[in-house]
Amino acid sequence: MTLIRGHHERLDGRGYPDKLQGDQVPVSLRCLTIADVYDAITSVRSYRGALARDKAFQIMRDEASIGMWDARLVDLFFDKVQHLD
Repeated sequence: MTLIRGHHERLDGRGYPDKLQGDQVPVSLRCLTIADVYDAITSVRSYRGALARDKAFQIMRDEASIGMWDARLVDLFFDKVQHLD
C-alpha cells in the first residue's frame, strides 16, 4: 500500500479506502496520517479558521483515546511539534 493511498486509514478500522485495522496499518502510514490530521486541524479551511496547536493536540488525544490514532505516536508528534516555535 502506498502512503498516499492510505493516509485516511484509522487504527479502529473505520478509515478508507481499505478499512485497515490495528497492526494492518503500518507505522509509516500512522505517522503520515497524524501529520495530515494535524495539518487539517491547524490550517485555514473554506468552512473554518485554523485551530491552535493546543486545541489540535486536545482533539487528536481525544481521538486517540477512542482508537482512531496511535496514542504513543500522537504524543511523540506533539513532543516534537511544540518545539518548533
